[in-house]
Amino acid sequence: MKFLSVYKTKETGLPPTQDEMATMGKLIEEGMKAGWLLAVEGCMPSATGARDRIDKILSRTCRGW
Repeated sequence: MKFLSVYKTKETGLPPTQDEMATMGKLIEEGMKAGWLLAVEGCMPSATGARDRIDKILSRTCRGW
């Protein structure tokens, strides 16, 4: 089973800070060693994506946010 963990912040277009990278690196390392984390991947910014909406009658996809 796969899960997607989302950490949503204001998208500034800037890379993560050194502190944020170190914190995530530590979490990833702990998860890999413990065996509950098997892989890490990334997602594109939401501004470049699409939003799916499913209403009771209609399913539609909208570009961007």
